[in-house]
Amino acid sequence: MKQYNWLNFYKLNAFATLAIICLSPQPSKAIPSGIPNQQCSTISNPRPGDLCYVVHENQGGKANANDSPKGGEIIIQPQAGYYVVVEARSEVTSQAGNGALSKRVLSIGGGTESVNGYKSQLEELDKLVYDYEKKINANLDLISLDAKSKLNYLKEKREQYEEYYVTAVSAGKDAPKIQFSWSASSRKCGWGGLDTCGSWLNFRVYEVRRYLGNPIAEYNRLVAPAINQLNSALQNSNRTQQSSRNLFLYTNGKFIEQGNGNWIEERTNGCNSYFVETLRTDSYIELYDENRDIKVRLLENQALWSYVGENNWYSWSGSDGHWENTTDGKN
Repeated sequence: MKQYNWLNFYKLNAFATLAIICLSPQPSKAIPSGIPNQQCSTISNPRPGDLCYVVHENQGGKANANDSPKGGEIIIQPQAGYYVVVEARSEVTSQAGNGALSKRVLSIGGGTESVNGYKSQLEELDKLVYDYEKKINANLDLISLDAKSKLNYLKEKREQYEEYYVTAVSAGKDAPKIQFSWSASSRKCGWGGLDTCGSWLNFRVYEVRRYLGNPIAEYNRLVAPAINQLNSALQNSNRTQQSSRNLFLYTNGKFIEQGNGNWIEERTNGCNSYFVETLRTDSYIELYDENRDIKVRLLENQALWSYVGENNWYSWSGSDGHWENTTDGKN
């Protein structure tokens, strides 16, 4: 009868148990309560106001028996790049003897770089919005609804950008500079305190940070597209305005576009004159009367004329005028 080899049985079971232990997922290090779930280094696209943490491992040290006292410190600065500190907490990982740890807030206030950047960009943006409003309000009848809507959209983005500034001011004002200090020294130990032993303290520090944002990058991401949309809408309004300038009214008559670059002037006294369009700009349309060899410029609120080859311009019929908002050239 074949004998069972119990030694091999125990070896196989021990190997299987070891394999299970090696393959089992190891528990992750628990983050203390109140610490954000995400490390700052793992955030690919943080938004202003987001919280994250940085951990400073392997802090502390040891004083061996009969050594002189040991000690050290770690200082958490209130600002790191576009982040400011919200708080910092220590966690002791091992301790023996008289190893000790203390925490002290050295000062309050940080985030100046981001605050100044947001403030500067906001001042430029406010001036830009003011100029856009002035331009649009001066031409309300000629500016498209789309352009007016894009201006409101820009104002919304400006308000959102200001929120980033307010966050930076508030977070920077409260950002602490924190010092953690540790110490350890040799000590009496054993029966009756006749021996001398060492002491040690090992700890880590969790630094909670708030992202303030890069003022220039946030401006380019948030505000610049709104400005581009508004500029595009204004350009479309301008093109529409230019294409609709086909009827100019003044006290003694009107200029009417006939198509194919031809214009007719109809006066209230029944006399008509004929012109050819020679130039169209944002400011005026220039016409030419071959019979009299004169030029006429139809501006936003007046008509001027000049002899060909001269630079002196005179008021047409001595009266002001304006463009009629129409697209068919009919009065």
